[in-house]
Amino acid sequence: MPDTPSVTWNDAALDVIRRERPEPVAAARVLYALHAALFRTWVAHDPPPGPRTGDTWRDAERHDAMACAAWTVLCAAFPAHTPAFTRRLEAAGLSRPTRVPEPGSPAAAGRLADSASGGPDDTLFALRRPLHGQFAPPVPWGTPEYLEQVREVLAYSAGLTAQQQAAAHYWADGPGGEGVPGLWTALAAHVSRRDAHAPDQDVKMYLVLTGALLDASAACWAAKAWYGAVRPQSAVRALLGGRIVRGWDRAAHGDAAFPADRWQPYVAAPPWPGYPSTHSTLSAAAAQVLCMWTGSDVFGAGATVTARTTLGQPPLRLSWATFTDAADEAGLSRRYAGVQFRDGDLAGRAAGRQIGRLAFQHAQRLVHPGLRPAP
Repeated sequence: MPDTPSVTWNDAALDVIRRERPEPVAAARVLYALHAALFRTWVAHDPPPGPRTGDTWRDAERHDAMACAAWTVLCAAFPAHTPAFTRRLEAAGLSRPTRVPEPGSPAAAGRLADSASGGPDDTLFALRRPLHGQFAPPVPWGTPEYLEQVREVLAYSAGLTAQQQAAAHYWADGPGGEGVPGLWTALAAHVSRRDAHAPDQDVKMYLVLTGALLDASAACWAAKAWYGAVRPQSAVRALLGGRIVRGWDRAAHGDAAFPADRWQPYVAAPPWPGYPSTHSTLSAAAAQVLCMWTGSDVFGAGATVTARTTLGQPPLRLSWATFTDAADEAGLSRRYAGVQFRDGDLAGRAAGRQIGRLAFQHAQRLVHPGLRPAP
């Protein structure tokens, strides 16, 4: 069974995101703009209830309009990659849309859907400001609870198993560099294929999924700016000074002892504040949406990690029986990697689940009765 237009054009977006490596919020905005345009195009040509009339567009024409909408959004987001997106249009038997499409044409419908979806800089899905209010304050600096978090990070660093290394690398930026928002849209394609989705099902699923990822990324980064919490590397070096600690030695590919001011995380930390965890927040939101969309937490997916684990280790398999399992591993992976504390992980999971529920409830009002009732 061929992939739906939503999966096909999501793959096109991910191809470029893997090359350009935008920050998570920017990637989430592009993906939401894409799927909002596809949804609006689909709805604009959805047949009305009752007998089908002669002026209702055929499915093939509606898919053409969706392709034009996707082309418009992606070319606006990544203009340097317009030739690649145009080749995808041509492979589908379409020509590049004109600047002013003929009224009533698929290209015109696509442009209309794009303009109605909102720009990537002024769009939210279900949340309202203030966004940082989704998160309680982090554990205070220097308190016994904070020091316990520092010790936990060091314990992970000194005792990393091959499976933990595999999780840390897989979730760090996605297996191909698509980042956490892109990775969850790729994982949603497993659901589409597993459940043999029709195009209308994917149009709705990807709308609510990317809407939740957009809201989760915006809220998470607003909280990062609000709290300005340091990451473990800064905390270890500041609080433990010249003490000898054990941790992962990148050169030796194993555990070693060295002064705390030389300690490094297993995976390089991104250059923005630590609290809350982006991976935990976005992954929990995505898992919540997919659980509510399908009516079950069952996922049944996995991935094989073939590189960058302990030297001499064979490829390792990550597997997730449930969406929750995948989201929890994504959050824990950042603690394994030494770039996130426990409070940022758990706060992100809690807020992400709440954001996912809000996104699903908002989507129910938009596409009812296409979505199942919340379990």
